[in-house]
Amino acid sequence: MEETEVKEKLETVLLKIFHDQTIKAPKCHTKFNKKKFKYISRRNILKGSCSVDFLGYEFWLSANGKAKIEIKYGITDDKRKKYEDRIDKLIASYTDPSSPDYNKMELLRHRIAAFSSREVYMTKHFRSNIWIVKGFISNYGELRYFLDTGFVETNTEQYLKNMIDDAFDRAKIDKPYFLMGGAQLNCGYNLYGNMEANKTILLVDRIGYDYKSLVALCKQVGINST
Repeated sequence: MEETEVKEKLETVLLKIFHDQTIKAPKCHTKFNKKKFKYISRRNILKGSCSVDFLGYEFWLSANGKAKIEIKYGITDDKRKKYEDRIDKLIASYTDPSSPDYNKMELLRHRIAAFSSREVYMTKHFRSNIWIVKGFISNYGELRYFLDTGFVETNTEQYLKNMIDDAFDRAKIDKPYFLMGGAQLNCGYNLYGNMEANKTILLVDRIGYDYKSLVALCKQVGINST
């Protein structure tokens, strides 16, 4: 199917669903974001690898001279850079003498542990309890099912394995004691290893951290409960 035909069909569907004149309703302004449109044909794939992104994920399609098209999964460059900036800021707060967090090793350790884990907690919405899940591993949780399968594209795999170690290299400082294993996936502070294990910080009483445990954690980073 050619690109023009695809666009025509999409526009037809859009009009039928969102702009049906027989439905008495306020005018609908739904339209396609043409900047987001990307057309990939089999012909394009046979010439070389092609990619399309969706919600921060990147999907790479290639044929490698084969009849069967292969798909690999990853994270877009923009999203990888976004999280690199976050970890750089955490390290900068530790290395900058003007920062209130200067030289606070345990605070840095806990921040990196949280950064590289899922954080799960519960909140109230009216009379209902709502589970909230946050963090890098949660945002890209679908990748967890493709680790060690060969279906994660190379740049993303290396990013997951080395991102935190690389951040200390960029800052030109020695890695802290909790990273001295050197990119070990099971060290507890590695994105790849933590994603594979689905490592979670569960901030829910009775099944996760209780009040006493949180008080103990606070003491480790210099926060005293009142």
